[in-house]
Amino acid sequence: MTTLDLECKDTIAALLTGSGDGVINVVRISGAAAVDVRDRVFVKHKGGPHKNGVMHLGHANCAGVPMEALCVTFGGTRTFTGEPCVELHGMGGRINAARLLDAVLGGGARQAMPGEFSLRAFLHGRLSLDQAEAVAALLTAQSTQAAVAATRLREGVLARALEPLRESVLSLLAETEAYLDFPDDGLPPQRVAAQRAMALDVADSLLSLLRGHERTRRMLEGARVVLWGAPNAGKSTLLNVLCGEARAIVDEVPGTTRDVVEAHVLWGGMPITLLDTAGVRDATGRVEQEGIRRSQEAAAKADLVLYCISADTRSESLLDPPAGVPVLVVETKGDLASKWGAAPAAARHLGTESLTVSALVGEGMETLRARMEDRLGGMRPDGDVVTATARQGELLTLAAEGLKAAMAARDVRDPEEVIAEHLRQAARCLGEVSGRAMPPEEVLGVIFSRFCIGK
Repeated sequence: MTTLDLECKDTIAALLTGSGDGVINVVRISGAAAVDVRDRVFVKHKGGPHKNGVMHLGHANCAGVPMEALCVTFGGTRTFTGEPCVELHGMGGRINAARLLDAVLGGGARQAMPGEFSLRAFLHGRLSLDQAEAVAALLTAQSTQAAVAATRLREGVLARALEPLRESVLSLLAETEAYLDFPDDGLPPQRVAAQRAMALDVADSLLSLLRGHERTRRMLEGARVVLWGAPNAGKSTLLNVLCGEARAIVDEVPGTTRDVVEAHVLWGGMPITLLDTAGVRDATGRVEQEGIRRSQEAAAKADLVLYCISADTRSESLLDPPAGVPVLVVETKGDLASKWGAAPAAARHLGTESLTVSALVGEGMETLRARMEDRLGGMRPDGDVVTATARQGELLTLAAEGLKAAMAARDVRDPEEVIAEHLRQAARCLGEVSGRAMPPEEVLGVIFSRFCIGK
């Protein structure tokens, strides 16, 4: 979103059912003038007022040509968006979808932006921000496990878990601020000890909520696994075996793969994107250099890098993946005799492990998959995991750091203003997770722009 209507001045509308050739098309109207727009577009077949929550038969005036339709009105604020809503159910098909939506927009509504209905639900207190993010996760869930995890988040478990922790931080902040006007008195020693115990207890609780965060995020958003290695290291063959189809071109000529090739699989409920990358080496050609740059870029964003090293490779010809990413060294072409032991040497150099596979004959593939699942944190989230998005994880981490920084500042007798600022940071971060503290507009724009139009 570029400009957000945070005051909800406009009445918005969008097609809920997509533009496909379905049986019906549904257009939702939301806003203060939703009923006025309805009355300009829809005509009941029977007289009398519209009854709240009751479907009425009639027709919609679509550029002067009536379309038989059903209309249901949800008045008041007890709606999904927290404001009056109207739904028009018209004939199916792409052309009819466009006709019905055009009629509504011509009646005074504005085309809703991506996620704008859910944004209004948040702004009117019908959803907390973490619940709104869960709606997006539920809509894009690629497995039953992901849908179950998103449903738990949609029920507000995170906001409920954080509220008492935020209240504790606000209590610490209030007590600290009370002494700002009396710097010479300082906090009594017994209260210093009590504050330290409370702050560390809250920080530990936050870290507990974060435990397993990456596992849940991968289940909802998917994990990225990059195949890295020199040209002709067997990456493309390995990709094809892992995804069960001939997704990448395989040839004996080194450098066949010039761009990143993606394949999507679903393992134990976790969506995984496998990325075959261009072979990395000292290259002089412009096209090959660009392919290697993209390989490095993909590896830097990976949840796991499979460092593929052919059994007949010398160590001196290898280039390591970017620092800081999880790596599993895979000795490929295990059906060949290993001459140089480059894979074990690379594993020792990187402080990781190596295993041998032969994608050609299937040797070691089950072990590789099991090892990948283990390195990705398993395929099921823990029952007590309630954080999912990167935004939530970052905010909880910052809150815990703020609490620990506050107590460290007290230990070295920093001014109370410094301690109070650390506590404000912690409280602000906890509030932004659920939206109790309003995030910046650009953050809201990023969150809700990930929704499709109509949600």
